[in-house]
Amino acid sequence: CCANTALTKGKWMYEVLLLSRGIMQLGWTTPSSFANFTTQEGVGDTENSFAFDGKRIKKWNKGAIDYGEEWNVGDVIGCCIDLDIGEVSYYRNGVSLGVAFSNVKTGTNYAYFPAVSLSFEEHIRINFGDRPFNYKIEGF
Repeated sequence: CCANTALTKGKWMYEVLLLSRGIMQLGWTTPSSFANFTTQEGVGDTENSFAFDGKRIKKWNKGAIDYGEEWNVGDVIGCCIDLDIGEVSYYRNGVSLGVAFSNVKTGTNYAYFPAVSLSFEEHIRINFGDRPFNYKIEGF
């Protein structure tokens, strides 16, 4: 699943309320990476897509590396992208998990949009800012 607005510059965030605690990859992707998603590969599994999965406590970009902390039902995950400096970071209930990626390609040839990949029977609620954020991250 993904949003329908692509971003090319600035600082952006969205929040994910976890209604289950299983395998989910939350993050950002380019349209060209999204075009390669399958039922087995999603956000974070392709070159220009980036994700965090708190069930497996990993960050994903063409492979997995330990990152963050385990999430639980009711947690709110902040997904932030800074396209001015090429970084992706995550927050759990308003507390920073640190910069996850600093290799995000930027410029006129790169546009990103929010994207999530969920295992079967996982549930979330996404807030793109159409209502107040639970944990507004300063600068985003």
